[in-house]
Amino acid sequence: MKLFKRIVLFAIILIIIIFSVQNSEIYSLKLFNWKVELPVSILVFLVYILGMTTGGILFSVIKNLMNPESKKKKIHQEGEEI
Repeated sequence: MKLFKRIVLFAIILIIIIFSVQNSEIYSLKLFNWKVELPVSILVFLVYILGMTTGGILFSVIKNLMNPESKKKKIHQEGEEI
């Protein structure tokens, strides 16, 4: 199993390297008066990280909005144990 994980990790790293080399063209991103020029591969990586971050935050906010009672119970239980 350890060998399989290493092979999969090596394949993923190889795909990332190939993607980075093939997408090294500079892309200009503009927003209002800001202008950023980065390679496409870095922009894709940054958008991926931004999506993970905002998705995680949104998921936790929705989870807390859906179950406010469980948070109150947890706080109440911790107070009783003291």
